[in-house]
Amino acid sequence: MVPSFDLTSVTVRAVAVQGTSPAGWSATSIAVCANAPAGLERVAVTGTSASDPSDTHLKACPAGKGLYSAGADIIAGNGQVLSSAINITGGNTVRVRADEDADGFAGSWSLNGYGICGS
Repeated sequence: MVPSFDLTSVTVRAVAVQGTSPAGWSATSIAVCANAPAGLERVAVTGTSASDPSDTHLKACPAGKGLYSAGADIIAGNGQVLSSAINITGGNTVRVRADEDADGFAGSWSLNGYGICGS
């Protein structure tokens, strides 16, 4: 779930969990359009590629701005890394977390977090 740089669209992507049949499921995104508040911007925290069993990132909005929405992206998880948390904490911080599935994943993957901040 990645908001575009210009905040006019969102990209949603999903991969079937390891060992499951991809038939009968889909990914859905819902966008809410409104007049943009002052100072609207996208913030991002980019993870580094690793083979850790879990990863967590925090990113705060710039001073004086609140967090309107949050998103995350798992790179190269291949259905073996699952998004386990996308939270807004303290009114201005996005927290994202991902975990490898029960049998782990030998490959390298990374986690990115996104926030939409405004005044």
